Amino acid sequence: MSDEMPESKKIKMRDFADPNYPEREELTKVITAFVNENKEAVQAVVNGIGVLGQIISRVVPGVLQIVSGAVSAIQKAQVYRQKNYPIILNNLDYLANRCWFLSMEVGIEDFEQQALILESIPDDKNRDYIIDASFIKFYEEHFAYLSSSIIENFPERAFAISPAIEAHKRGEYALSIPVFFAQADGILLGLTELELFSSRKHISGLAQEKVSTSMESDNWIWLIDTTAWKPLSDKRPFGWSPNERTKNAYTGINRNTILHGLDLEYATEVNSFKAFSLLAYIASLRGVLKKIDTFDEPEPK
Repeated sequence: MSDEMPESKKIKMRDFADPNYPEREELTKVITAFVNENKEAVQAVVNGIGVLGQIISRVVPGVLQIVSGAVSAIQKAQVYRQKNYPIILNNLDYLANRCWFLSMEVGIEDFEQQALILESIPDDKNRDYIIDASFIKFYEEHFAYLSSSIIENFPERAFAISPAIEAHKRGEYALSIPVFFAQADGILLGLTELELFSSRKHISGLAQEKVSTSMESDNWIWLIDTTAWKPLSDKRPFGWSPNERTKNAYTGINRNTILHGLDLEYATEVNSFKAFSLLAYIASLRGVLKKIDTFDEPEPK
């Protein structure tokens, strides 16, 4: 039997990117304050309460040692994330332009490890092939859990998402891909009143604003906030217009060429996983996006 913690029990990236997640700021503040400010006071109290103090004094040092170790681990995590999250942000941008997205519903360590996968891949002609293989493996491992999570969080969409998931598992990618795209668009629209594919009221405007605000601080919590928004901060190739595709000589997966019947070769495993990665990513932002204030854009003339 594996001792690995079930995916549903792990701390998720979305937890730390959710402004309402209670442990975000308080975890470091409380433990650090306890150790750095209250250690001497606790010991003074223990020394002053007689026999009971003698009993407690045998326990408290061990507790303090445990807490001190926890603080040390948190401090190391802060150093790690302040060092690596700027790299992760660049990687997420690179990956989004190749239509790969990381769900924030996976464990934070899994997320970080996959986001840093580019650092171990040489920048040569085989790079995109290696990235595709790595992400297919990643989503194969998390597919069952993420599929269940999406349906649980958006049960009103199960009528479309469940058959698409089953089609993907059967290798019927011509059926799964359009539904994954459509439901990702619908989920985002429901959460934000902004869109993935339309030029009007596109999500990138709000995402750019959020990224800019987040990057004003080097606190790793803010870096995680930026991580949540970075993939949405530009119009990505899956939603490019004909002019944008021509300008960039782009022939990869694109929602318009698929839904308008222009791409007759889109039904591949890698494209289905790419479309699923977009759906899983958008769905995982529910806690981050559900209470935002949207903005109005002028109607096109």
